[in-house]
This record gives sequence, structure tokens and C-alpha cells, in this order.
Amino acid sequence: MESLIFILAGFVTGIITGIIGASSIVAFIPIILLFLDYDAFSLIGVSLALDVFVALVVFLIYRKFHHIKFKIGIFLAIFAVIGAVIGSYVSISLPQSLLFAITGLVIIITGIGLFRRKGKFKSPTKLEFNFSLKNFKFWFTILLAFVNEILYNLNYCALFV
Repeated sequence: MESLIFILAGFVTGIITGIIGASSIVAFIPIILLFLDYDAFSLIGVSLALDVFVALVVFLIYRKFHHIKFKIGIFLAIFAVIGAVIGSYVSISLPQSLLFAITGLVIIITGIGLFRRKGKFKSPTKLEFNFSLKNFKFWFTILLAFVNEILYNLNYCALFV
């Protein structure tokens, strides 16, 4: 039965990641927690490993259809890695129950935010991203990405343990 639950969790996680680019933590951990009894750090570690492989496959498919903006991705990755390191070290001192609460809260807030914006998204254009230092939107996006990674990656201490 456990194997079947993991297969289902993997399948659902892959579909969700392929459609919206979400981390496996959005689907994998809630499905496993509903049916099996695992500790937070183990689930987070498995979720991270899952993210690496699933994200690579989805990245290659999106690249095939020219939906990747490499300049933005590489630039934001620098701040995401810094945020992940900080969040990982902070999470070492957090109890398991708080890690699950943070995970649930991030999922709920993200869902509410996306639901509220569902009609506000514009169709993508061919305009290139402007990396000007004077561009307020650019630096605001960088700041939000950095803060988001610190908060979201509080769950990811298993990567460094």
C-alpha cells in the first residue's frame, strides 16, 4: 500500500509541477501526510530530491517551447540560493510541527494570492526584461524573490543536514 501511495504522490506531483511549475512540496508532502506517518525532515529531503529531477524535465520541455528567460532565471537563482542557505540553517532550530505549519501557511497564502490574480494575468509579450539599475520593478522583484526564498526555504534544512 505504501508503494502505491508514493506512486500516486509522485504522479500528482509531476502533473502539478508540469502545469504550474510548483515545488513538489505543494502536492507530495500533503499526500504523504494524509496516508503515511513520516517525519518532516525526511519528507522535506525527499521533496527536494524530487524537485531536482522533476524541475529538470519540466525545464527541458519549457525550453523546447522557448518559454525560458535565461537572464532572469540565472539572476534570480543567485538570490534564491542565498535565501535557501539562510532558510535551511534557520529551520534546523525549528520543531517539526512548526515546519509543517509554515509549509501549510505558504501553500495557503500562495493559493489565495494566485486565485485572487486569476483574471489579472496578461498574455506574454516578446519584450525583453530590462536590467537597468534605475528600474524599480526589477529591484522590487529581486527583493520579493529573496524574501520569498528565505521564508519558503525554512522548510529545506534537510538539504544541509
